[in-house]
Amino acid sequence: MKKNMTNILYIDDDEEDFLITRKLISDINYGDYKIQWVSTYEKALIEIQKDIYDVFLIDYNLGGKTGLDLISESIEMNRNTPVIILTGMDSRDVDIMAMQKGVSDYLRKEKIDSESLERSIRYAIDKKRTENQILFLAYYDQITSLPNRVFFKEQLNYALAHAIRYGRIMAVLFLDIDNFKLVNDSLGHHVGDLLLVQVAKRLYSCIRKSDIIARNELKTLIDTVARLGGDEFTISLTEINTYDNASMVAERIIQSLNQPFLIEGHEIYSGASIGISLYPADSDDASLLLKFADNAMYHAKKKGKNRFQYYQKTMNDEVIDKMHLINNLRKAGERNEFLLYYQPKMDIRSGSLTGFEALIRWNKSDKGMVMPGDFIPFAEEHNLIGFITDWVIDEACRQLCEWKGAHPNVLPLSINLPINELEKTNFPGTIKSIIDSYGISPEWLELEVTESVFMDDTKVPFSNLAALQSMGFQISIDDFGTGFSSLSRLKKMPCDMLKIDRSFVIHLGEEPMDSVIVNSIIALGHGMNKTILAEGVETAGQLQFLIDNNCDFIQGYFLSRPVPHEKIKAILEQEARGEGIGVQLIKKITGGL
Repeated sequence: MKKNMTNILYIDDDEEDFLITRKLISDINYGDYKIQWVSTYEKALIEIQKDIYDVFLIDYNLGGKTGLDLISESIEMNRNTPVIILTGMDSRDVDIMAMQKGVSDYLRKEKIDSESLERSIRYAIDKKRTENQILFLAYYDQITSLPNRVFFKEQLNYALAHAIRYGRIMAVLFLDIDNFKLVNDSLGHHVGDLLLVQVAKRLYSCIRKSDIIARNELKTLIDTVARLGGDEFTISLTEINTYDNASMVAERIIQSLNQPFLIEGHEIYSGASIGISLYPADSDDASLLLKFADNAMYHAKKKGKNRFQYYQKTMNDEVIDKMHLINNLRKAGERNEFLLYYQPKMDIRSGSLTGFEALIRWNKSDKGMVMPGDFIPFAEEHNLIGFITDWVIDEACRQLCEWKGAHPNVLPLSINLPINELEKTNFPGTIKSIIDSYGISPEWLELEVTESVFMDDTKVPFSNLAALQSMGFQISIDDFGTGFSSLSRLKKMPCDMLKIDRSFVIHLGEEPMDSVIVNSIIALGHGMNKTILAEGVETAGQLQFLIDNNCDFIQGYFLSRPVPHEKIKAILEQEARGEGIGVQLIKKITGGL
């Protein structure tokens, strides 16, 4: 068949009518048409199954049956070829029934000429093409051409109803591409989209070949793979014999996605975390099966990614607890449940205090005091850290103003900044506007960030920190030594202080390697004109080691635990009299010298 050939199936039990119609088609002055004639209902069904025709011309009367009966059977065979009914009758009722069946046109044989027939054929094909395009936009993903969320849910509902009726087992797989954000951030969304396309192809190869389906095939019971959005895909397995069959498919998918993707010269290694829910084990509701598979996927990712996880009923309890925590965190600010504690920092040579670190606490109404490690990571994960950070900065500035009224030489406060906030391009302006509203100079605030911020010096956080440092804020790297900063990147870091992580300090004097690491950090920092603070100092032996090895500052329980703001006044008064807690500590370990 020629490339632009219009292939027509003519179905009529009258050969003379066929010959007349063939002549009309041959008289069409433009277009290229090929017509195939069948004279019986049964032969028509055989030809329709071939799915090679662009349009059907069907006589209304076909022996004991009608053209409308044939259209119904065509629909049952999942054919959506446009249909034109030809008839010698003049019946408005038949006309209406034909249109209700989705017929494109209804023509009286004695009134047909070449021009009207050509126009009707062209209109029918164009109309069907437009309908298919609209259908694709509504039910298919634009990037991968896979079924979308709407289509998948329809198919899942049908498959589940079938499984319930016939006592079958089925599974839902919820898949999330591991590290997809890293691909988008480093190589761009164009490469990310191409990766999605390749992932879709590999998923297709991992399940039955009939998985990518058209919506008019909705009543066909087959496995379906769909893209829900972002980097999330779902798969329904409708004909499994045991629950273990689902894990076999999941393992096959993981193995396939572990192979490198070659995209525009980039070799990309990815993987997938997969959650699995089952009927009848987990639920007989399609929406719940999808939700449970999503929950299980989250747990697979939490356990280290690149693995699969079956749903367990306790997972839903965790999700409910998570929702409650999100709601409570959102309301904590309105309820004034947040408060700041302050931990002093000391100059290791003189014993004088050099500042305080502001540490948030959550005085939860039903559980009492909640430590930051129990809610800050959660807030960062669920994009709730922004308003918490704003509250901390505002409260710290307010407290500084209050202290400065009574103690003009009050020491600076340090505040921890999450990377989520540093990724906002307008963050330096935001924090500057807050301190300006309180009349506070930037040097009275020290901003602490973790070493991970500096992993990529092309990102916004790096440039934001450089801008903040240029404004006069002091920048400290918290938990130093636990990240993977290279020395070449370290020399570019816009920072003033390195804070040695407590994991190296806690075993000083016990683990020789920790002593070597701490010594090396001190020497490295001093060589780069940065001050050094050791966190987590809890014993006299640790403090003595740090004194002997020229560390600059310390903080930890040996000096003071974090204290509420009411106790800061007494600490500042002691410091002003020269009897501060640091001076007393130095006297204690040096025997009063």
